[in-house]
Amino acid sequence: RRGKVVTIVKPFYLDKTALQALLKTLKKKLGIGGTVKEESLEFQGDIPDTLRTQLESLGYRFKK
Repeated sequence: RRGKVVTIVKPFYLDKTALQALLKTLKKKLGIGGTVKEESLEFQGDIPDTLRTQLESLGYRFKK
């Protein structure tokens, strides 16, 4: 990503509007930038642990 670190979370099986709403919520909570690419979310920076705790608090589960 042009030499910058991004954190990618995928796959999400949500429609486009639900994915945009989730992105907006997470960007606001974390205070970072991000975008939707196909069925994944990309966030600026190396923040996997913080992102995981926020998604779990919103009710999303992860594979082991």
